[in-house]
Amino acid sequence: MEGGNKEGLKIQRPPGRPRVGAIRATSHSPLEVATLTSTISRTTRYVDLPDVLTVEEVGRYLGIGRNSAYELANGELGAVRIGSRRMIVPKTALGKYLGLSNTGSAGTP
Repeated sequence: MEGGNKEGLKIQRPPGRPRVGAIRATSHSPLEVATLTSTISRTTRYVDLPDVLTVEEVGRYLGIGRNSAYELANGELGAVRIGSRRMIVPKTALGKYLGLSNTGSAGTP
């Protein structure tokens, strides 16, 4: 009785909704996904950072863990909350936290 209930009736899902736990296909290859998620590291120069970073990217850039990055973002970093779950950090706020006098200057802090 695959896909049915105890009475043998087939359960139908609304079109376009994947079943719970289903993996969605993406247009990115595994190599592209790895590249997209690991573009920022401790060796990235400040001028090469995007204008807006996720908290996880800030953590990778500073070399701290995810929880520490969120504590920093909620405190003195100046993160902007979008909705109830997403937080972003402007590049200028990160530069100010790092004490860079000119946030547009070249170099790694």
